[in-house]
Amino acid sequence: MEFGNEAIQHLNETRKWTLFLSIVGFVFLGLMLISVLIALAAGSNRFPQAGIAGGFAFLIMLIFCAVYFFPIYCTTPLIFNTTVSSVALL
Repeated sequence: MEFGNEAIQHLNETRKWTLFLSIVGFVFLGLMLISVLIALAAGSNRFPQAGIAGGFAFLIMLIFCAVYFFPIYCTTPLIFNTTVSSVALL
């Protein structure tokens, strides 16, 4: 499959935006993990009667973080390894 110069320029622009959004995704993932840990620590100190419910909420949030992590992590190497010349060869 061959692409023209205009198509390659559009793909290169898309690659830059994808890289930016993956970095933003990693930042928000880190903020989510920090907020989950803070909520777990604050909840266990302030509401000891919550018991298993606090741990269950922590587990659910960790599952959400894992689901959020893998699409970002799996697409990031593709962004860094794609160049205009390799796109033209596809």
